[in-house]
Amino acid sequence: MTETDPIELTEIQLEVINRCNFQCPLCKSLQKDWVPRRSMQLDEVRSVIDPIARDISNITLYGTRGEPLLHKEIDSIVDFLTRVTTAKVSISTNASLLTEDKGKRLLDAGLDQLVVAVDGITEASYSAYRHGGNLEQILKNIRRFCELKAAGQYNMRVIFQFIPMAGNEHELSKIPPLAYELGVDLVKAKFSSSVARSDQFKTRSKIFQDLVPEEEHFACPFGIHKVYVDPNGFAYPCCYAEGEKDLCMGNAVTDVRGVWESDAMQQYKRAFVNQENFPQFCMDKCYRAPRKKKLLIRKNELKNQQWLEVIKTAMQ
Repeated sequence: MTETDPIELTEIQLEVINRCNFQCPLCKSLQKDWVPRRSMQLDEVRSVIDPIARDISNITLYGTRGEPLLHKEIDSIVDFLTRVTTAKVSISTNASLLTEDKGKRLLDAGLDQLVVAVDGITEASYSAYRHGGNLEQILKNIRRFCELKAAGQYNMRVIFQFIPMAGNEHELSKIPPLAYELGVDLVKAKFSSSVARSDQFKTRSKIFQDLVPEEEHFACPFGIHKVYVDPNGFAYPCCYAEGEKDLCMGNAVTDVRGVWESDAMQQYKRAFVNQENFPQFCMDKCYRAPRKKKLLIRKNELKNQQWLEVIKTAMQ
């Protein structure tokens, strides 16, 4: 690729709704700002995807504010995406609305990956952050979805994700066995920079307090070949920039190619290709903050209890 060749667009984060039925204290959905709250309609999704359908390899239908299962047409959107692209289609959900009917429709639509965000395995730890949810019902929903997946032999993955924080870190060793008993495919502990900045919620686990690496290379955690689009069609270089007026690169519903190939977007992405002239927003948001980190605890590790050693290391 030369300096004049446009950087290819291969991934898209399409937040189809920016409303949520929970009120988690640190979530951006509680923020009152200029961004209109709405759902992206199916024909708008088509307008974004059709021009790039042959190039996209990964589509995530969630972002910084919304609960995807609140969208009335979420299964139709997934069905459309799996028919017109060969991309891996993923959803992240709080699982409160993961009913048997909705779960079956998502499976039939061809969903490739479902991330269920469960930050606590007792009512006390769960409700300390997940305001608006009922843990017992959440776990029932996850179990039933996994049963439907297994019974229908659907080729998709369910990830049980939790964010270590002050109210749940004492449960870390108990989470993987419980999650795998529900039938999920993978357990993931995910570092959150928002939690790390919060005196109330930040964890003591050393492994999730990673410092900025000493190496000079600054890799974009969002991706060079990826764009974020909110339910209004507003396009940004990444989901962290969502809502920043000066970083809105245009409307992807009307011209996704034009937005991606614009001088502003290409300059933003090319900074990470060339490793120079980084945007100030990136320096403040990602380079001068702890890098995101995740810990994967696989099912086969439970047999020899390797995960306990991992957790002990994390808690030192």
